[in-house]
Amino acid sequence: MLHSLFANPIVSPLIQEWCEVWTNIVKVIIMQKLLKNVGDYHVAVSEFTKERLSKLLSIDPSKILLIPNGVDCTKFNSSGTKLWGRIVYAGRVVPHKNVTLLVEAFREVKKKIPTAELHIIGTGSSLESIRNKGTSIKDCFVHGFLPEDQMIDLLKSAWLFVLPSEREGSGLVVLEAMAAGVPFVTINHPDNATKELCQFQCGLRAEPSVTSIATTIIQLFSNKDVWNELNVNALTFAKKYDWDTVANQLENFFFEVLKNAGK
Repeated sequence: MLHSLFANPIVSPLIQEWCEVWTNIVKVIIMQKLLKNVGDYHVAVSEFTKERLSKLLSIDPSKILLIPNGVDCTKFNSSGTKLWGRIVYAGRVVPHKNVTLLVEAFREVKKKIPTAELHIIGTGSSLESIRNKGTSIKDCFVHGFLPEDQMIDLLKSAWLFVLPSEREGSGLVVLEAMAAGVPFVTINHPDNATKELCQFQCGLRAEPSVTSIATTIIQLFSNKDVWNELNVNALTFAKKYDWDTVANQLENFFFEVLKNAGK
């Protein structure tokens, strides 16, 4: 955020991109209120974030442009075989991502689905504690960092992606999973933008509890018709966010900014 504040005197017009809006850290809230007056243009990465800019920071909706995060659909194409019961999490392993909740839910899943697997990809402050928890659960693999090609290959082979995060501005990693033909489960939390994607029938929403997440996974495992529907919808939705499309939106916006700057 500081780079935007310091850029204002020397950069004009200034475009401020908003990936998320925080509500629980005082110093960040203050910074956000300063930033809303610094940018000449405001760009939100999701409808969820756009609404929060309007409601929480009182920015005029007409001054907020929605340009979503994009995904390389070619890179994440869904070719290959899905391993039924293979669950993947990819992202930072930090407290607000609630990876502990996923591991404990998987412990319950294994009691009903002996063939299920959980693969956790990513690094962060909670990695060691997650590794310690995972060692007591069969087929719980805590990989830590993986090179991008290995992460993508693992994602393509997944049956389900689970993101139990309580704070997301858009849920880019879920979009990547959908581009790979992988439905998702996320949690119902007021600061989690990913839950909004469930309205497009690409994934399922659970409550932020071990029982609810485990139950949702177990029920989906037993219903291939629902999974197939989610899979088709996920692929269709992801194609709308291919980088070629998003890049065109961004290019058109930049041209508009330059045109207005000359007036």
